[in-house]
Amino acid sequence: MSLYDNSNDETRGLTSLSLRICAMVFTVIYTLHHYLAQSLTARSWMELMCWPAMLLFCFLLGEGVLRTQDKWLYYVRLLLFAAITEIPYNKLRFGYYISTEAQNVLFTVLLCACLLFVIDRVRLSGDNMAATLAAELLCAAAGIRLSELLRLEMGRFAVIASILCYISVRVTYSGIFRLLSIGLLCLSYGGDQYFSLVVSGKSFNLPVQAAALPALLLIHFYKGKRGPNGLPVRYLSYFFYPLLIGLTLFLKMKGVKL
Repeated sequence: MSLYDNSNDETRGLTSLSLRICAMVFTVIYTLHHYLAQSLTARSWMELMCWPAMLLFCFLLGEGVLRTQDKWLYYVRLLLFAAITEIPYNKLRFGYYISTEAQNVLFTVLLCACLLFVIDRVRLSGDNMAATLAAELLCAAAGIRLSELLRLEMGRFAVIASILCYISVRVTYSGIFRLLSIGLLCLSYGGDQYFSLVVSGKSFNLPVQAAALPALLLIHFYKGKRGPNGLPVRYLSYFFYPLLIGLTLFLKMKGVKL
């Protein structure tokens, strides 16, 4: 049972399936806009939807470590669907089917899942806080480096976010820790990409990762329940991204513009 499961009310709050659906919707908005929009010279709010989507997927990874029974099968499936997605992804992004310039986001998710597996094994093997902390720091450093070498989409953000989400799932004394830590992460890893937010006539330049902050509201209302999780639901989660990339490629080749 998730450590977030602190309510007996079955009718209120969001399930993990609800969060997954929200992340999928954000991903669809971003992908269609990014590849089919008439012009990307001005970043619209749709262009930023990849960030809340990634934060939600990172949270589900961190929370899902508690529940996944056959982790090796899970990793094999992720690798398979990441490999399937790579071909249309390369064509969609670079114009040719084989490329090493970047890897699709499923490889990022796979890397994060493997890092969390290592951390969880260390935590469970000795129940030693110092060893667990060392594993978290080493995995964060190794994950960031690997994401850079492999040129993974949103790699640095995803690695740190997934590890923080994993930690926050196990903090029972304060949900505020979760919100503040992940929120700080989103605001601190902006690099050289920013977007403008106008509030009361004043313009603020924020790192693009700050666009993930609305996802924290959804996470806040998560009640720790899985929701429906039959085979159709599980395989839809795996097929979703390859189908989305394939559909977007088809529309782009047909000359469809949004």
